Amino acid sequence: MSLWLFYFFLVLMVVQLGYLLTLCVSIFRLKTPKNDVKQPVSVIIAARNEAHNLPNLLAKLSEQEHPQFEVIVVNDRSFDNTKEVLAKAEALYDFLKVITISEKPANWNGKKYALKKAVEAAKYDALLFTDADCLPKSKKWISEITAGLNKQKQVVIGFSPYTENPGFLNKFIRFETLFTALNYLGFAALNKPYMGVGRNMVINKTVYDIKLLNKISDLTGGDDDLMVQKVANRQNTCVIISPDSQTISEPKLTWPEFFKQKIRHLGVGKYYRQKDKTVLGFFSFSYVVGWATFILLCFSQTWIFTLVIFGIRSLSFYVIFSQLGRKLKAGVPFWALPALDFCYPYYYLLIGLRALSPKGIEWKQESSFLKKH
Repeated sequence: MSLWLFYFFLVLMVVQLGYLLTLCVSIFRLKTPKNDVKQPVSVIIAARNEAHNLPNLLAKLSEQEHPQFEVIVVNDRSFDNTKEVLAKAEALYDFLKVITISEKPANWNGKKYALKKAVEAAKYDALLFTDADCLPKSKKWISEITAGLNKQKQVVIGFSPYTENPGFLNKFIRFETLFTALNYLGFAALNKPYMGVGRNMVINKTVYDIKLLNKISDLTGGDDDLMVQKVANRQNTCVIISPDSQTISEPKLTWPEFFKQKIRHLGVGKYYRQKDKTVLGFFSFSYVVGWATFILLCFSQTWIFTLVIFGIRSLSFYVIFSQLGRKLKAGVPFWALPALDFCYPYYYLLIGLRALSPKGIEWKQESSFLKKH
């Protein structure tokens, strides 16, 4: 029995390394497109209780070197000082357009309704999406992330890392973000786009599907990855990962906050195309079961061969991951990778099972006053 389990384990390790290496190589082959024609851009931001983030973001956007752009901020029923912050900002920045939502329609998620209103109000074809808690890494951000747009390319998938802070949680968040990026950037680089992140993504208004927002209006997430699932294909999509094209944001500071965020993100995975669910699910299965099988085989007669194979797998994985982190300027310390690798399957099982029923996980929590009234 242990021999068959060993062969099964060997297959899982080969699958993992082949999968990781294929995606990593595809990302390394990406080239930043050059486009001298800088088309006008509508930057879209859905904001709810973001008074502490908006001043810094808008100041950074005012420094952008792109020749023509507007910034649309949708104030979604905020109960902090967002309204006052935006009122002051409108007097400072002529590129700013503010939309205020006092009430949303029934059965609509707040962020999706905010995005719907923003897209409808956008006057330019290039729609650049980001979040209020993100900051451009460069004054060239708008120009760099939209450089791939042309007659053939109407969707740009970008990368958005998190700030490096002390502590294990921060390292795990950056590890998980890099792992996720390996998947969606790698498959997009292989001309098989399946998702993007709303923190840094471009979709032309001519292909953006407002009707999809109506269909998924009650879902907590999905405004970014399900939109990419619907409108992106191998002909119309490009990937841009240069440092100047990135945004960066502050990660969650507590495990419960991080778990809520990831449950919201993973909760829409069941709506992915079947082929995408199959490929991603198979790799996740190999990862979780691979670790479990490794632990079991350590107590079998094949423990020496098991340790050697798992050592080769792990060292290769850590080298691949370190190189990817350098490429994306979002690395995780090499010494921390074994612990992060060990924790990841437990995290994935916990979040994956909870994400099957993401009820009660909102985009932004209501105030205690609003809940009582």
